[in-house]
Amino acid sequence: MKFRTAVVVCMTLLLLAATGAEAKSMTFGLKGGVDLAQFKYDPEIDTTALERRMGFGGGLTLGFALFPALSFDVDGMYMMKVAHWEGASFGDQVVKQDWKFDYAIVSPVLRLRMPGQSVAPYVLGGGEVGYLVSAKVETSGAADDMDVKDDHESLDYGSVLGAGVEIPNSSGGGFFFEARYSRGLAAIAKDVENGDQTLVDEVELKTMNEALYFLAGIRF
Repeated sequence: MKFRTAVVVCMTLLLLAATGAEAKSMTFGLKGGVDLAQFKYDPEIDTTALERRMGFGGGLTLGFALFPALSFDVDGMYMMKVAHWEGASFGDQVVKQDWKFDYAIVSPVLRLRMPGQSVAPYVLGGGEVGYLVSAKVETSGAADDMDVKDDHESLDYGSVLGAGVEIPNSSGGGFFFEARYSRGLAAIAKDVENGDQTLVDEVELKTMNEALYFLAGIRF
């Protein structure tokens, strides 16, 4: 909990510092795309029954120029993260589940753009804080989805690494395409009975988010 609070405080301070930049050094943009999400566990367990599934989302991006090639970007996005699980149960019957999580995400990153006239590649790195809006499980054979929001933490946080290319324009913005890897650092699942993380063979098991983002957009 203390580490989570420290991460949120640091990101808030970065946001406040960025807002002090001159208006002429700021860019505004729109972005959207897909993600491929799944769960990661600590300690690691057999995840052959888990598969990535495609989710959709998008939002806004603000950029604050720190130097000609370096900017501080803040993204606000609404993203769906879906993980698929299948396993045998009740004899030969195969049970399939889609875990669907909707997050409102704030992602502050540093973006380093390489020199380029028509196409400018860039790399980025930073963090991600997500607020869980909804969490549902769709099970094969079940009439309705099961709401599991109360079984999961409201806040998630993690690290982000990525790269992309931008087709710049004269205003300092342009069209861009990027890929990101997001690795959750917080345990998202609660153990409702014990008030702790789920126990597997008497070992505390942490469930965390992982996602690949493929995004496109425009900066003005």
